[in-house]
Amino acid sequence: MSFFLYFRYFLNSVRLRGLYNTLKLLWQEMKFDTFYGISTKKISSNQTENYYHYQGSSYFALFKVFEEIKKYKDEYVFFDIGCGKGRALIVAEYYGFKKLIGIDLDPELISAAEFNLKGRKFKNPESEFNIQTANAIQFQYDNQPTIYFLFNPFGKEVLLEAVKRINEQNKEAKKFIYLNPKHKEVFEDLGLRKEKEIQTNKYLEAIIYS
Repeated sequence: MSFFLYFRYFLNSVRLRGLYNTLKLLWQEMKFDTFYGISTKKISSNQTENYYHYQGSSYFALFKVFEEIKKYKDEYVFFDIGCGKGRALIVAEYYGFKKLIGIDLDPELISAAEFNLKGRKFKNPESEFNIQTANAIQFQYDNQPTIYFLFNPFGKEVLLEAVKRINEQNKEAKKFIYLNPKHKEVFEDLGLRKEKEIQTNKYLEAIIYS
C-alpha cells in the first residue's frame, strides 16, 4: 500500500481520534506484533464490491473491545469472521478465551494465520483453535454461546446475509463485535440490541450488539 494511503489514514485518524490517540495507536502497531510474536501489519488493498481488503484490526481498538468482553471468556466461543492473519484471535487468547474460531475467504491469509499461531509467544495449553478457509454466508455455524467479531469485512449485502445465517443457525446466546461499523443499520434492522458503543473522541471504534 502506498505511502499516500497510509498518510491519508493518519490524517483521518488525527481528525477523528485526535493527535495523542493517533500517536498511541501507531506506537501500539509498532510494538505489539513483536510482543505477541506474530506478523500481521501489512495491509492488502485488494478488494471487491462485497469483500473488503485485508487489514488487521488496530491494537488500539482491540484492547478497548477486549476490556469490555473479557468477562465472557469462560462462557463464550470467540469467532472471528474475516480473521485475516489471526491478530484478533491471538489477542482473544491472551485475554483468556479458550475456544477460538476464525474463517476467511483467502487461503493465503489463513496460511499466514496458521504460521502466526505456531509462532505466537503466549500459548494457553487449554486453547482450541479452528481456523479455515470458508465463506461466511455458506458456513455452518454451531449452536453455542458465541461472540462474533467482524472488522467491517463485507459490504452491506453480504453482511446482512451472514448475520441472518448466524441468527438462523445459532439459537444460543450471542454477541456481535462490529469494528469500524459502516453498515450498523444491518444489525439494527434485524432487531439486535445495541449493548455498547466504543468511541474515541469523534471516532466510533466499535459497537457491541446482542
